[in-house]
Amino acid sequence: MNQFLHLLTNAGIGLPNDVWVPSTSRIPPQESDQFSAELKTKPLKNTKFTISGYYKNLYHLRTFRDGALFGIREGADWEAELPEGQGRAYGVEASLEKQIGKYSGWINYTWAKSERTYEQLNEGNTFFANLDRRHNLNFSSLLNLRDNIELAVTWTYGTGTPYTAPTSILEVIVDDKVETNFLFGERNNVRLPDYHRLDFGVNFFNDYGWGKQKITIGAYNIYNRKNPFYVDFVRNRTDSNPLYVAEAVSIFPIVPNFSYSLSF
Repeated sequence: MNQFLHLLTNAGIGLPNDVWVPSTSRIPPQESDQFSAELKTKPLKNTKFTISGYYKNLYHLRTFRDGALFGIREGADWEAELPEGQGRAYGVEASLEKQIGKYSGWINYTWAKSERTYEQLNEGNTFFANLDRRHNLNFSSLLNLRDNIELAVTWTYGTGTPYTAPTSILEVIVDDKVETNFLFGERNNVRLPDYHRLDFGVNFFNDYGWGKQKITIGAYNIYNRKNPFYVDFVRNRTDSNPLYVAEAVSIFPIVPNFSYSLSF
């Protein structure tokens, strides 16, 4: 596969930001070779089992240089601020589907690993990619309460993604003003807390001669798990040490939802 756009992602502290940049005469397209295999079987009645694996090599990857102030503008040599690297990703996925009468259930598990290597970054040492998530587990169930009513429940779990945390923080006085300097070590040296949530919904169907109606009532993240979206380091508001503390920011608490659809 070839891709002529490069996604640059900031995985440091603070709000993450993504930038898309095009391939140029100095930035070749990304390339990848992927190998995969899959086995499907039906070990029992109304039961399906699938297991698959993949291995992927990536070439001509680009990312932000450490400490670079990036901006695409006329006359700026922005291409020099994007070192080139390579990567690999591999994993195994297994899923099981079972139907018993009016009940259907699915469970899916993925073990995956994604690494990057840049000669000019992290002292040339391999580090985990921004979206490296070692374990993913998904469970879904669907129960037909009546011919026109069904209950759906989904639970999702995932290992926290890595980000680059500072190894030390220095405060210096410049022109009578305090400036904070974050000193970093290895890239993506810390992970966010594990991610999980529970969703549910009730679907109501009505079939008319002229069309079909569907009403859904449910909730996202029903037990209000505060899954961190990113981490920032802020000055400690108390008199105790340390001077700066990591503060996780979550953006999606429990969210009720309602939807109505009509087709004809």
